Amino acid sequence: MDTFFIHHTPLAQKTNRVIGLAQVDKVYIGKGNCCRCGCGGEYYTPEDNPKKVLNALEKLASGKYEVESQDGYIFEAEISYTEKHTKVICLYLKK
Repeated sequence: MDTFFIHHTPLAQKTNRVIGLAQVDKVYIGKGNCCRCGCGGEYYTPEDNPKKVLNALEKLASGKYEVESQDGYIFEAEISYTEKHTKVICLYLKK
């Protein structure tokens, strides 16, 4: 499967979006309560690690996590939480 239906909450109103692997610029998987420079997680691209990107898309499309979006091309979901930190998936689409 190479397209995923992601229900997300933009700042204005709830909406749905169909996203394909070709639309993905990169995915960040790591700590949520820190900067996104890469010190708290890893970045993956469809070219370098399509399996990680597909896995992230599957999780975002699963309906299990609340997905928030920004400007229609950044999608983020908290996938786990501990007292010390949260783990997130942050999906960046190509502009």
